[in-house]
Amino acid sequence: MDDKTTPGAVKLTQHGLIDQTIEALGIEDLPGVDAPWSEALGTDPDRDPPYCTFNFVSVTGMLWHLHGHSQPDLGFAMSQAVRFSFNPKQSHELALIRIGQCLKATREEGLIMKPGPIGE
Repeated sequence: MDDKTTPGAVKLTQHGLIDQTIEALGIEDLPGVDAPWSEALGTDPDRDPPYCTFNFVSVTGMLWHLHGHSQPDLGFAMSQAVRFSFNPKQSHELALIRIGQCLKATREEGLIMKPGPIGE
């Protein structure tokens, strides 16, 4: 824990899964970005098929786990990307890559929990 953390608080991070996700996406050499995604993704029926350099469903599963356990800021971006697991296009793969780049930038932030009395 760093010196900015409140005493008695627990910082939840998942460095191992973040590293595994970055490796699965193949983005070790790409820079981190500040925001995972800020606009709705469409179906892109006439767009190019996916590159298939990674398993879309597997990566969305890893990212969804991170969202639920230590990276709540990924919620909107994940809700957009996971809708296309059945028929992803290149634009959907690029969205997952962008989310992975955001993980690189926010790797150390995690989620800080401070236990306290019920009702406070």
